[in-house]
Amino acid sequence: MGDQATKISMLEIRSADFHSPSSQDIRHSEPSSDSFCLLVSPIADWLLRIQKRSLLLGGVFAICLLLICGGIIYSDYGSMHIRNYGHDVFFQIDNSWRIVAGQRPHVDYSSGWGVLALLFHAFGFWLAGNNPSGLRYGDAIWGLLIGVWSYVLLTRRMQMWAALASSITLTLMITAPIVMGDAYTRTSHAMGYNREGYAVFGLILLEILQPPRKRQRDRAEFIDGLSTGAALGVLLFLKANFFAVGAILLVSSFVLIRQTRQRFQGLAIGFALVAIGALAYLRFDVLAMWRDYRIAAGARQDLLFHTAKLSLEGNLPLVFPFLLLFFVAALALPNGSVLWRRTGMILQSRLLWLGIGVIVIDLALGTANTQKPALPMCGLFAVIILNEVIEHFQGLSGQARISFLPFGATLAVLASLLAFHLPLRDAASLIYACIEKNQTADAYQIDSPRFSHVYFHDIEQPTSNNGRQYVDYVNDGLALLRKNTTDADSVLAIDLFDPFPYLLGRKPVNGGSSVLAYGYLLTNQFRPSDANLIGDATTIMVPKQSASIGRLQQLFKPILKHYYTLDGESRSWLLYKRVR
Repeated sequence: MGDQATKISMLEIRSADFHSPSSQDIRHSEPSSDSFCLLVSPIADWLLRIQKRSLLLGGVFAICLLLICGGIIYSDYGSMHIRNYGHDVFFQIDNSWRIVAGQRPHVDYSSGWGVLALLFHAFGFWLAGNNPSGLRYGDAIWGLLIGVWSYVLLTRRMQMWAALASSITLTLMITAPIVMGDAYTRTSHAMGYNREGYAVFGLILLEILQPPRKRQRDRAEFIDGLSTGAALGVLLFLKANFFAVGAILLVSSFVLIRQTRQRFQGLAIGFALVAIGALAYLRFDVLAMWRDYRIAAGARQDLLFHTAKLSLEGNLPLVFPFLLLFFVAALALPNGSVLWRRTGMILQSRLLWLGIGVIVIDLALGTANTQKPALPMCGLFAVIILNEVIEHFQGLSGQARISFLPFGATLAVLASLLAFHLPLRDAASLIYACIEKNQTADAYQIDSPRFSHVYFHDIEQPTSNNGRQYVDYVNDGLALLRKNTTDADSVLAIDLFDPFPYLLGRKPVNGGSSVLAYGYLLTNQFRPSDANLIGDATTIMVPKQSASIGRLQQLFKPILKHYYTLDGESRSWLLYKRVR
């Protein structure tokens, strides 16, 4: 590659028609006094030389990875505390209970999520002896996979410090025990599939936007393609909306990246390996998977505008700081500002347009996943900018380096604040979960020996899906079922999540759905057949009060009238028994 001052930078590798100016073209103001810069520059240079000690940083990464994955297992081991979205824990519990019993998503019951959103946690659940704490084993397995995958991918593309930070960010992104964007004290098992989707999507984003530091050989091109192809395959069998945005990004990358035959081969083989493995588990029942995905897509279409509006409004305060970062980077870095310096048109900056594109990606993912305000992909792009600052600083020497240091340091601080605010919150949530795991004061428990170590906590404003209200709601249903059914009865709850088969130790219903989310995964128009909705359930529990029960009742009313009769009632539930 030659002298460091002439290193081929990010967008030069990725675009043959883009010319980056030499460091001598960059305008610097002559400092009146550079004594501070003369003092700091050797220190900064020393810090940057540390990154060359890859073995040391590899050891640091391994320790961090083990601490994160060990911490997430420890946080629920022996004592499991849920402080937000308590009902959501039964998404993974019910699906894991079904899978352990031999059922397969799409094939034996309807699921708007792919098999990879369920299998890791089901495996952890099984390892723990069908214990809820095993769900965190699944998180740890995801963390190990994404951590190692990202570190291997990024060490050839970034400064070692940046690669280390990005890998830890992705590992925390997939393992943190809170809903993304929530307060670090609100530990929960909710929406873990969104964290998984974001982390895997991040691998695709970083591979496309952050080129290798040296020119690729054929084998390296193949491996990069293999990584992105495999990641896209994982997204298809994880959550279809992540796959859709990822496919659009990949197609767009054909314009940004010089494509080679080896890269295309890697893309195809990586995708095929994941697809064949997942489809083999589904007995190659592609039609069943397609049916569930089509139902979920159809059910969401009426809410698309509403969720897009919510995503834009919620994330708007976060968009402006990132736009500021992208503008400043476009001014400071040669990759971003060559056209601006020639024409005065900053809007022609390639770096700026890439940043705006990443914002659009984050907003699209937020729309598709009804996610709390957060821009995790923009955070990863901020790491790319931070890496560019370091690369540019290393390419300078003498007075040019001293002059760039104050401005570069300012840009690095801004990029760091935006890149690491989410990972720091994720790390804080993990530490909090480990410290507070034995705090059982003001906690509530479900009346089942299977949940004897699970504690539900109220937050500032108690809700019906968490804490005392939810525990009372479930306990009332358990009491009614114990009174009016036997172990031979199979139970189905017409509610968002079904807690009863696992809590009672009953065989799960053959049929039904992983989640009854009206307006998101099913509607009157887009839904499974009546036979698939109820399966072989001999008992159906209908809540009297629930956030979604009104519309679900309309959907199930004809089925209940035709096949079932009312056989019991409690404060919160109606119990129906099958008559035909």
